Amino acid sequence: MPGRTRLIIGVGIVALLLFFIVENSTTVMVSFWGVFAPEIPLWLVVGVPFLLGMLAGGLFVWREQRKAVRQHQLHGSPALSVLADVAKKRQTKWWW
Repeated sequence: MPGRTRLIIGVGIVALLLFFIVENSTTVMVSFWGVFAPEIPLWLVVGVPFLLGMLAGGLFVWREQRKAVRQHQLHGSPALSVLADVAKKRQTKWWW
């Protein structure tokens, strides 16, 4: 059920984000070092960094999952077990 739990959490986050967008329709002036000051809707000022943070977090989690899968594939491969057998033979037969 982890997939279902993720789906429920994702739908909840999207619902909260949509609620925030609907409630905050005002515009704010965003200045970048006093040179450029456009008026941007508040939901955009908050929503874009939020979504970028969610994307970055998802990429970090995805990277760790791929790393774990690769570690599992490396240590569970037949080639590695052959190397482990050779290492055992070398320990028991040091002249080989």
